[in-house]
Amino acid sequence: MFLKMSVGVIDKIMVGQLGESAIAGVGVAEQLVFFLLMLFSSISAGVNALASQSVGAGRYETLRPIFGSAMLTGFASAFFFNAIFLIWPRELLAFLGANSEIASAGTAYLKITSFSVISITLTFMMTSVFRAFSDNKTPMYASAAAIVINTLLAFLFIFVFRLGIAGAAWAALIARFSELFIMAFFFERKREKMRLSLADSIVFDKKMFGEIFRVGWPVTLDMLVWQMAGIATTFMILNLGTAAAGANEVIKMMQGAALMPVVGIAMAASSLVGQSLGRVDFNGARRIAERIIKISFLMVLLISVATALFAFKIPSIFNFGPETKLLAANSILMLCFFQIVFVLNICVPGILRAGGDTKAIIYISGSAMWFIGLPLAYLLGIILKLGLYGVIIGVNVGETSKAIMFYRRYKRGLWMKKII
Repeated sequence: MFLKMSVGVIDKIMVGQLGESAIAGVGVAEQLVFFLLMLFSSISAGVNALASQSVGAGRYETLRPIFGSAMLTGFASAFFFNAIFLIWPRELLAFLGANSEIASAGTAYLKITSFSVISITLTFMMTSVFRAFSDNKTPMYASAAAIVINTLLAFLFIFVFRLGIAGAAWAALIARFSELFIMAFFFERKREKMRLSLADSIVFDKKMFGEIFRVGWPVTLDMLVWQMAGIATTFMILNLGTAAAGANEVIKMMQGAALMPVVGIAMAASSLVGQSLGRVDFNGARRIAERIIKISFLMVLLISVATALFAFKIPSIFNFGPETKLLAANSILMLCFFQIVFVLNICVPGILRAGGDTKAIIYISGSAMWFIGLPLAYLLGIILKLGLYGVIIGVNVGETSKAIMFYRRYKRGLWMKKII
């Protein structure tokens, strides 16, 4: 998933050369796209849990209704949100707290990239099936190709043809549809192995849709709760001024890049855990989970140390003023301190979903963010006037409390069960 986010990250790096308002506008617009990205990834998580256990149990006949129901539902939902983004882009950005300058930049970006919602959705649904067969390479290669395409086109459109923010948006749109076409090509190439083809995407099974909804709705609700907290955080930061908004986009970009490998590992682990649970190999599922958590901890520790060493160099690649650069550098250092706890917040939910223990994710995420993280961020950042630093501390104290609760839930082992 974070490879898909890299398209937005690359846009921010290049648009950052156009100034603080430009990168803030693209960042807020990407917040809306990311909202849907997380929503559809949660639906695909339900699909992946069902498909992985079906493959593990050798029940391949259930894959067709799972895939078809997911594709049709995803397409209809994506079409709806695409229309909303296209009709009311400026209003949505203003609702998030963007001033007129940031909203203008974001509108120029969102009007074009809104069409990519459909490609993102269908790509997610196909990815969930590939991962059910432990095929993580195909989605990774498709995403990597999209990143290369986006990088080349963004550079060409922004700096050669001087299209500005619109150039970044067109590059992102073309890259995301290229990823979809690559995924569709390999999906058809592997149809015999998977007992599926794209023709099955028009098959809707009411009963299987109910199963996807049963497993996926807690995940979807959790993502909505998490995203609403993210929007609330963005609202606070936008009200701190353009410098804070610009610095925040650099912070989000760096954090996304740092956690990208962990997200990829966690997604692969979720499929492997699901297959083990489908075979009723509970000990094997626990061994995989433990190994993934340990590897992810080590990886994030090394990345955090490396990031901290270059914290004051990273903001210099953007066309920012001195205040924004200092804000960004100090904030990156703060995040490096907290970043290790994100391992549990990424890995453990994937493990719990594999076993259908999804309701606990809602309670843990919701309580940690809305009762600890956001109130503390508002207290420190807005009331006590610590600005961006206060918001970051508050949000990450919430993330730390969430990590503790997730680990306790994981150790209870309630996730070790079959769900199909």
